[in-house]
Amino acid sequence: MEDIDMEDIPGQNSPEDRAKVLGFKPQKENYYNRLMPYADKIDEESAGFLSEIKLNLGKAAQIRELKPGCLLWLTRLNRYIRLYGLKFSKEDHVLFVKLCYELLITRGIDAQVVQKLAITLTGLLKKRELLTRDDLELPWRPLHELFERFCYSSDLMFGLVHYNEKSVKENLSNTIAVCRPYFSLEATQEMLDEWRPLLCPWDVTMVKAMHMFSLFLPTDLPPAYHHFGYKLWFDELMGMWREIKNSAGWEGYVISLFSGLSSDCLGHPNFEPYLPEIFDRLMISFGLPVLFRNTYVGSSSVGSRKALCVLIVNCLGGVSSTAQMKLDKLFKATESYFHPSNTGKWNKRLFNFLTEVTSAFVERLHVERYKKPTWFCNIPEEKKLKEEDIDKFVDCVKPAAELAMFAKNLIISPLMALRDLAQLRPEKIIPNLVDKFYASLETVTEPHRLISCMLGMVNVCRPMLRSPKYYPEGRTHIIPLMFQALPGIDPNDIKKTLATLQFLVTFAYLIPIVDCSSAVSSVEGLTEHDEVVALATANFEDLVLQMIDRLLVLVENSTYVSPRVERETEKMSMEEKFVEAVLEGAVTKLLTQCSEEIFDLSLRKVCDFFSDKILEVRVSGKLAASLVKAFASVKAVKTYKAFLPNLFHKIELLTENEDVFKEENLDSDLLFSILLLSEIVVGEGDALLPYKTELINIVERLLKLESQQSSEIVAKMIHHIFKRLCNCYVLNRGSLPDLPKTDGKDKFLLLNEWAKPVDFRNLEIKWHQSSEAEISFASELLNVVFAHEIQILMNFLQGKNVTKENLKRSLKIIDNVVSGAGQILPVWEEDQVRLPESEVRLLPYSIYVPAPERFITYKGQNVRLFLTNLIIQVIDKILEVSEDDTKSLVMCTSVLTSITYNCGLSKEMWDFARRSFSTMKRTYTNVIKKKRDQLRVVMVEKVELTHLSRLVESNLPCSYITPTFLRILDYMVKLSTSHYSEVRIKAQNFIESVSNLFAYSSSAIYPKIESFLTLDPESHHEKFKGALFILLNMRLTTRALSDDFEILVKAWPTLVKTKFSEKLSIIRLLERASKDIDSFYRTVYLRTNISDSVVEYGRKMNSNVSDDVVKLGKEKERIKGDQNEAMYLGLVGSLCELLKNGSLHWRYYELATSMLGSLIRKDVLFPVDGVSIFVENLIHESIAMRKVSLWTVAAISQQQKIKAKRVSIDPFSFSKPTGELGERDDNQWLQYNSSTVPKTAEEWEQTRYVHKTHWGYYTWPKQLQTPAPPKEQPVFGRKWEELKEAEKPIRSFFTNEEKVKTLVKYLSLEERKGKDKFCSRKYLMFKMLFRNHEDEVLEWFKLELNRLTQEKQESHQRCAAEIIAGLIRGSKYWNYSKTQALWDFLCPVLRNAFGNITNETIGDWGTCMATASESRDPNRLHWLLELLMEEPIREEEGSFAETSRLYVLQGGLSQQEWRVAELNKRLMSYLQPYLTHSYQNVRDRIGSVVTNIFLQDIYIPGVNPTHSPRKKDFMENVIPKLEILKDDKVSLIEGDDRKEILRLFKTVCQILSGLLTRSPNGATPEMFGFLPVLCANESFDIDPELSRDCVMCLSSMSQASLSAECVEIALITVEQISSSPSWKSRATCLDFFQCLAFNNMFVIATKKEWVDRTVNVVLKLLKDERLEVREKAAKVFGGLLHCDFVPKEDFFALMNGFLKNSRKDVSRKKREIIDPKHLQSSILERHCGVLGLCAFVNAHPYDVPDYLPDILVTLGIHIHDPQPISGSVRKTLSDFKRTHHETWHEHKEKFTEDQLLMLTDLLVSPSYYA
Repeated sequence: MEDIDMEDIPGQNSPEDRAKVLGFKPQKENYYNRLMPYADKIDEESAGFLSEIKLNLGKAAQIRELKPGCLLWLTRLNRYIRLYGLKFSKEDHVLFVKLCYELLITRGIDAQVVQKLAITLTGLLKKRELLTRDDLELPWRPLHELFERFCYSSDLMFGLVHYNEKSVKENLSNTIAVCRPYFSLEATQEMLDEWRPLLCPWDVTMVKAMHMFSLFLPTDLPPAYHHFGYKLWFDELMGMWREIKNSAGWEGYVISLFSGLSSDCLGHPNFEPYLPEIFDRLMISFGLPVLFRNTYVGSSSVGSRKALCVLIVNCLGGVSSTAQMKLDKLFKATESYFHPSNTGKWNKRLFNFLTEVTSAFVERLHVERYKKPTWFCNIPEEKKLKEEDIDKFVDCVKPAAELAMFAKNLIISPLMALRDLAQLRPEKIIPNLVDKFYASLETVTEPHRLISCMLGMVNVCRPMLRSPKYYPEGRTHIIPLMFQALPGIDPNDIKKTLATLQFLVTFAYLIPIVDCSSAVSSVEGLTEHDEVVALATANFEDLVLQMIDRLLVLVENSTYVSPRVERETEKMSMEEKFVEAVLEGAVTKLLTQCSEEIFDLSLRKVCDFFSDKILEVRVSGKLAASLVKAFASVKAVKTYKAFLPNLFHKIELLTENEDVFKEENLDSDLLFSILLLSEIVVGEGDALLPYKTELINIVERLLKLESQQSSEIVAKMIHHIFKRLCNCYVLNRGSLPDLPKTDGKDKFLLLNEWAKPVDFRNLEIKWHQSSEAEISFASELLNVVFAHEIQILMNFLQGKNVTKENLKRSLKIIDNVVSGAGQILPVWEEDQVRLPESEVRLLPYSIYVPAPERFITYKGQNVRLFLTNLIIQVIDKILEVSEDDTKSLVMCTSVLTSITYNCGLSKEMWDFARRSFSTMKRTYTNVIKKKRDQLRVVMVEKVELTHLSRLVESNLPCSYITPTFLRILDYMVKLSTSHYSEVRIKAQNFIESVSNLFAYSSSAIYPKIESFLTLDPESHHEKFKGALFILLNMRLTTRALSDDFEILVKAWPTLVKTKFSEKLSIIRLLERASKDIDSFYRTVYLRTNISDSVVEYGRKMNSNVSDDVVKLGKEKERIKGDQNEAMYLGLVGSLCELLKNGSLHWRYYELATSMLGSLIRKDVLFPVDGVSIFVENLIHESIAMRKVSLWTVAAISQQQKIKAKRVSIDPFSFSKPTGELGERDDNQWLQYNSSTVPKTAEEWEQTRYVHKTHWGYYTWPKQLQTPAPPKEQPVFGRKWEELKEAEKPIRSFFTNEEKVKTLVKYLSLEERKGKDKFCSRKYLMFKMLFRNHEDEVLEWFKLELNRLTQEKQESHQRCAAEIIAGLIRGSKYWNYSKTQALWDFLCPVLRNAFGNITNETIGDWGTCMATASESRDPNRLHWLLELLMEEPIREEEGSFAETSRLYVLQGGLSQQEWRVAELNKRLMSYLQPYLTHSYQNVRDRIGSVVTNIFLQDIYIPGVNPTHSPRKKDFMENVIPKLEILKDDKVSLIEGDDRKEILRLFKTVCQILSGLLTRSPNGATPEMFGFLPVLCANESFDIDPELSRDCVMCLSSMSQASLSAECVEIALITVEQISSSPSWKSRATCLDFFQCLAFNNMFVIATKKEWVDRTVNVVLKLLKDERLEVREKAAKVFGGLLHCDFVPKEDFFALMNGFLKNSRKDVSRKKREIIDPKHLQSSILERHCGVLGLCAFVNAHPYDVPDYLPDILVTLGIHIHDPQPISGSVRKTLSDFKRTHHETWHEHKEKFTEDQLLMLTDLLVSPSYYA
């Protein structure tokens, strides 16, 4: 729920008054705190807490103590914000933000710290209206560098850092979003300068650039500064998005950017020119089954569909906007797909779109009309939504929402849309829904429809009850509907029962259930609707009583029957538990709203029902108890009076005989009575006081029962009594504070209270707060219970005979006492055990919770401390005498858990409260007005949730670690190593919760389990296993480092040194430990370098810290860094020692290796011992070890690499600037040029080589950096004596012939047959190896590569490809002589390899070449590129060899993108003669290669065309050659010429399909030149392969998003085909055109001429002489009508034309001689008219417009016409009957009686017996 602004509440303290009270003007208070019963204490509490935060956070910042100081107190700042809101001054707010921001951008901090700081900063800046740009300005570059460091880092790939990238990216993205409004005015231009050079359509940097734009570009600058903001980039990026249609990688980012802009600058950017493309892309994204030959190609993603919905909604309104018209067309076109009969993958997308677009609309309306104006959003008045805009929107969305409501899977999202629409225009939505509901109640055979209607009614409850202006009759339906819904409470249909209860209670909770019928005669001026409602309220009594009757039947029929005797103790099923919870909640809400009279009658009915009923206690008994519990919750005094005396009497009577206390199987009557009593005592505490004596007596008697059946119930009863006596809770939850007892006139006024919004000043919440009498009662009851139960425990401790069952029962009852009375059981007072060393205060600040003046003690002792000591003794005794008593031990852990954690609110209760509020808020909130129109029931729930949240924040009795807590922890550790799994699990869960709740608790836990890890796992299996479990569950193996590095230093070596066990459970734990380290280990910082800015901001918070302390803090920061580094190196050294001594079992060896590999980090050089271990393990016998070592050696090499020198170059020194974009004169020097490639050392040393492919394409960066010439680079391939010690093991290994041979032997082994692929890990290792050591390590690899490439074995070839890829990439900085020598060696090797490629390794070699070529200047790779270009097609070698050469060539060239125009031209010239190659696989590969060449030919506004071959030239050359294939002329060609032309066509089809799906522009005008040929050969039966290629090509083209130019060409081409002599071409063209027009309807609709031409083409073919063409044309025309494509002005003219044609006379008079041609022409004309009318019918599959009945009657006249007319009519009528059958009861209202009679004769088949 939105925070409430106190300035919005009349009568509340003004900001000035609050400033006087607090001493400052608060930014944003949590208003709900003012409604607490202890509100007077909160201001003082918050002031103290804020002061503590500022003092300690300020001090921590000044002494540079990031951990624990800064992080701990920033966490508490988060806690402060959760509790009080932003309750601090603007100055403090700015100070907190700046401090947090400076900490966030501190270099060197780890990902966990970054996430915590990002979350805090997000919370501080979430309310951007509180701080303006004048208050705060933040630099964007440090934030960008931070994001780059964590989200685009190669260190994560190499394993030099470990963190959860997804989580970090999400948190940082949120932080950037809230910081963005505070970037400087110059930031936008700076960002454009930074990222525009990355815009290269073929490169991954395009995705990165768009990602950065969407994250960082400020979109919320005030209008006066728009020329500094979106106007700098809007048209450029929008034009780019418009033209680049196949851009799934970055489109989502652009859509998000535009969506945010449309919201932040609503009404200012002009999206109107781009709306057709926006709607077409949205339509395509749904993936609807409008396909050519059911063939789907491409992707249905447009990024974020939600963002697109926001963008569209923000374009609505305004005189010139056409967005609403387009939205109407969109919903009209997709309406039938919302119908429940149409199911497919598109359903979820459509339903989400429906919900998101309505949600966006109401959000916009809220912003415009109800949200307070802010500094960043000024909406022009003319752009705001008018009332007519709302009407149009609702009318547009309504049909789809009403259909989606009946979705088969009862999806919630359409109901949310229905709710939003009903709140916008109730008079348009609710009447239809009510009619559907009435209709669904009449049939019992459609429970799904009934349930859907009920859920729909639930979601429109508010507008239905309170819309006097728009829908005054809504309230008149409520009571009749509630009566008619009662039969839905059906014991045989639980789903329907739950829906019915939800429906009844949702409305009942908003209505005072009071008889107001007398108001009709006593109040004047009532409206007609008021009178109807007032009279109907007289039936409330019957309604409630009938509902109670049905619920009692439900209870009685839910009796549990155990199928097996041994399962006697079986509990309720999940369904039964759910029914129990719903039943209790429903009855409670119903009774809360009832008048005294109705409540009394209901109570009497229930009391009479149970007076003579005995129910079993597992199912029906619990449901009955829940029903009674609801009565007690509402009016405890009356309920107690009705039930308690009888229950007391019955229980006393049934327990008179002392023998009953010893019985195990109690009398059913007694059990049921106890169950009722246990649930009924949930009323307010003061109502229990009159029954204090009886209750205590009954409790004393029940405590003596030894039956296990009763023990659970008795414990629950005691828990409930304590909870109601001791806790603070709301008493009056209804829609009114109290239901008045008044005369009829005043009662009528209650009608005005139906769903009435609350006045915040008059919530009148009544709270229960424990009185002295209640505390005395609780104290006395506690003494009674303890007297009995503690005596049992003492007897057990003294060795007396106490059964296990009795011991468990006593512990259970004590546990329920503690959990129930937790709020008044004080914590023992002890000093804190300081775990982390810190210079700041670590004790938590106490939060006030309502507690009585005195706490309960037991015999003068602290109850928690007393019980702790007692339970510890009990545990010792159990372990001594009966360690197998697992149930008692589990209960002991439960009691200790309650003592430690429970302060009056359990986690289950808190989760249930949050879920309940979320559901209520979703149902009852006015989504338009939001906080300005809240119901009392919602506000009360929110207020109580606020109170409970305070309990949660203070819910740790042990909020810090004390000696007693450590003692409890000792025993939990002891129990976690028990022999019995139940005990271990319970204790381990306790310890895990400790590690989650208490920071730095690992240093208290680990010493307690360390000794267990040294035990022999064979003889001490459980202890050893328990210790391992604790380690793993607490993530001490992974997470402790973030809290206490010392723990990790101890834990990992200790774990490795443990003795090995062959037991499977131990082995699995060790495997899990290794996996946890790999998956969850997170790198943490060792050193920090807190900036002086942080210190300065800390000084402003706390000026009491001396300069000496500040200086000392800096020194301590350095010392701490040294200590951390020393511990790190010590840990690495310990693990190395363990690995080197050779005594480790192989499992422990693997574990230690995994640990050691995880410890490699970027900032500390890995020790030589560790390097040696991993290098030697490259040839380890274990494949697992080899894999780990491969990755780790690559990481070590990355860590050891010498940074290359980079220099800045002036790109214009090679050519003068042109000011253009794309391929141009000033970037031609980047292109590959065979005449200027470096062939000498001097040329090699030039600085004109730029490796990153994207640089220079779009625009030049401000500073272009490139690697310095090799002679200026540091020496990489150093001699042995120049190497560092940590580098020598690598050099030594790879210069050893035997080791290299062994390594290659292992690397060339097959792992998974048929599944092995090119391994990036192996490649990276070799890349770093050859980069760091150059050719010093190449010698022995030459021999191996020669051997591997000569073999055809799959694994050998793959190994060679991995080595060669690494070798080429690693030679980036080699000098010319070394590089030349390398290629002198590699060229023969590669030629040999290419000649031996197999089908299994072709992909590996393609990856090898692509990897080698990626991000490398083509001129520096001229050897490779020229090698690849060497005659790829050699007919003497066979088709596979040719295909493989082309494939590797394609891999190498594709990575060079736009920079190899010369090679593309050469290759295109070379391949053109082979387009008709005789082998299909070669042609397919040629098609793919040519497609790759043409990918460079794209159009972007303002960007120069490519220098590579152009599609247009190619197609203009090929199309004339294919002309012969038009119009079925292929049969005229004979022999080889025919084969040649068909092969050429197949190759062209491959190229077209590839370009349509892969080219950034998608379809281009020249492609439509092939359309006639494609249509002519799509059904070419002689060659199925050709037909398949045509289908794929036509499908791709029909699903393409077209530009305006393409639309014109497409229409011209389709018009030509429509006149083709081939009827197959005409028919195919219709199928194609239907799909094309559907996917591009909005672009086509931009011109009336295009629409007319589209319709005319279809109408022309509707008159086609061929029947198949006419029928297809009718289908397409029906689709156009359905999509509202036909202009309104032409609609009825067309209909009348078809009616006229349908009347064409085709009868033959007797003996009349008729010209057959004339007759055929008449039949054709008549059939055309009939088909046109059929199209009008088929255009409405699920509705009946006003004109349709007449058309159906007209069609009925033709049912006996000659064929094919009658066949078309019969099919149309049959389809109409099928699609309208389900809702015929609604549709038949549109017909007259005569029409219905005639239609019945047509649609109903005659009976055989008629």
